[in-house]
Amino acid sequence: MQITVKGKNLEVTEALRDYTDKKLGKLTKYSDSIISADVTFSTERSWHIAEINIHTNNANFRAEEKTADMYASLDSAIEKLEKQLRKQKEKTTRKPVKALENVPYEVPDGIPVFGDADEENDEDFEDVGLEEDVKLIRRVNPKPIYVKDAIMDMESRGHGFSVFVNAATGRVNVVYKCQKGYSLIDTIVK
Repeated sequence: MQITVKGKNLEVTEALRDYTDKKLGKLTKYSDSIISADVTFSTERSWHIAEINIHTNNANFRAEEKTADMYASLDSAIEKLEKQLRKQKEKTTRKPVKALENVPYEVPDGIPVFGDADEENDEDFEDVGLEEDVKLIRRVNPKPIYVKDAIMDMESRGHGFSVFVNAATGRVNVVYKCQKGYSLIDTIVK
């Protein structure tokens, strides 16, 4: 990584230059594609300002911080850059979600379907006394949305599953996280 350090209205000391090189070197753990970094130190009244621009193969990142101490300004600006680079790294290393189209869902041949309603084994849960063992009951009013929107809603809320009415089929579905991505439970009422 090529590092350029400049001073605006001040002389950059060798100690500050070395400290900057050391701190910026640690950013490579978040991105191997950092090409260069431009650092500008300046003063304005009693503020010490550190401005850092990082150039990578596919994006540019910028952070600016002003405090009463130049080293503290540099540390704060680098923390901001770490956060930006970490977020970018998570985006690129995250497993891609398969594109889910807004078409009716049909189970492909060869995939086992669990929970088909058998009239002989159909139990009425109220007679079994299930509610005595249940610690929490969540009532949901599922809205008609598409599967991809249900996944986005589930992720944004931080839940492991989402109950919804599939807008493509009109049936109640449950989408949940599993080891290989996401799974869908499609209910069939007979």
